[in-house]
Amino acid sequence: MAARSPGSPGEDPGGGGSIGDDPAGVSSTAASITLAWDPPPSPVQTYKLFFRIHDTSTWYSLLPDVPAGPSPEFTVQHTDVNSGIFDFGVKAVNAEAAESNMHISVETTAQPDTGWYLVWE
Repeated sequence: MAARSPGSPGEDPGGGGSIGDDPAGVSSTAASITLAWDPPPSPVQTYKLFFRIHDTSTWYSLLPDVPAGPSPEFTVQHTDVNSGIFDFGVKAVNAEAAESNMHISVETTAQPDTGWYLVWE
């Protein structure tokens, strides 16, 4: 998951990648930020997006039904989460409604490769 330019609590994502030792802080004062990720190799119907306050364990649903496409992305508005320090996560959902493990922004597979979190002012 990469960053370019309130919901109900989610479950602990489990699985995924290893957390970076020193995730990079991405600061922004913009009205929106676009999240983009690589699609998995298997077919996907939709994605579910989540956010949490950085260094906490409770995930909140940001959007439960992002349409699948060859270059998936979603633009988060500042008013969706307000100011703070956030991690983001995405799950893929297939045609049988099975969900993948959550891929989160602070994993070492995120760009930058140390992972990242958003500081939104």
